[in-house]
Amino acid sequence: MQDYDGYLGVFLALVLSTTIFPIPEELPVITAGVMCGHSDTVYAFDRENPARIRWWHMLPVVFIGAVIGDVVLYTLGRIWGPRLLDRKWVQKRFITPEVRAKLEKGFAERGILVLLGVRLLPGIRGPSFFIAGSVRLPLWQFLVADAIYAIPIVNLMFWLAYWFTDQVMVLVNELDHYKTLVVSHILAAIAGAFIYKYLIARHISTGEATPLVTKAEALGHAIESAFESAVEMVTGHHHPEHESLDHTKTSPEVPAKPPATADEKHAATPPPPPPGS
Repeated sequence: MQDYDGYLGVFLALVLSTTIFPIPEELPVITAGVMCGHSDTVYAFDRENPARIRWWHMLPVVFIGAVIGDVVLYTLGRIWGPRLLDRKWVQKRFITPEVRAKLEKGFAERGILVLLGVRLLPGIRGPSFFIAGSVRLPLWQFLVADAIYAIPIVNLMFWLAYWFTDQVMVLVNELDHYKTLVVSHILAAIAGAFIYKYLIARHISTGEATPLVTKAEALGHAIESAFESAVEMVTGHHHPEHESLDHTKTSPEVPAKPPATADEKHAATPPPPPPGS
């Protein structure tokens, strides 16, 4: 009897990855390719074994699961989109009003092209599909964009995983010997992501200098000035920059003398010498 657990697991993972679970949609696709490749290796001499996972069954399941998951998000946005997007907790945790306005403007102007662009961005993919439904983008445009992405990209990921199954399985077996190291790196990556999101990204999202950066720059300039002053006191030499600044300083203006009167000019003229001298 054919075992359908593998097909059902991949299908549910694809649908839930776009609606509930925060995992990349590509992960179930790659997993499906590895499962088919490994099954063909195990049952290389028993092709009719019912436990074998057939790739010509799995690949349509992958396509259908990916599209259904996206359509579910689109439908939720079409029904409850405006009401949910106006909620403060949604704007704070999922999508800000600024991002929402940009996506809505993009859908109104370019439609399918925006969908194709965000399709490659896991962090914004789900909210974009939701907003596409909320602005009532035509369903046919949404499905065309999904098909344009799914046919080449999903195929590529599936077959790469299928043909490199042995290498993937070797990697998985090797990772089993380094569980502690792998877990520590994963935890460090998660901690780094949280630090970036809640401490760094909040301050640099506008592109303006933060108070901390401004204070650090002022402190750096003060230390540099103090160091240069100490060097001048010890060596007795001015810093070249200071000398250039001194040369550029203008000397105080001397008030001009008023023009001399006729009497002053006559008094300043020496008398002529006496005759015969």
